[in-house]
Amino acid sequence: MSHPELLILGVLRALAEVAMLFLLAYELFSSAVIASTSAVLLLADPLHIVFSRTTFEDIPAIFFLLAGFFFSLRVLQRDRERD
Repeated sequence: MSHPELLILGVLRALAEVAMLFLLAYELFSSAVIASTSAVLLLADPLHIVFSRTTFEDIPAIFFLLAGFFFSLRVLQRDRERD
């Protein structure tokens, strides 16, 4: 039996991962081209597509890992600008 709400949740999580990767790449390189390329490569990755449809426990960790890197980088850059 299929659960469409889990499929929708997986798709939304995958889109959030792509958006978070775009933001992280833009913060690191300050280039929209590099950030867009990294997001498109993740979006086209077959494993990312397949695992986004499943409900493994470690798949959402990718989003939180990217978010952690992004916000850590923002804090480090903000502290650097204050000094």
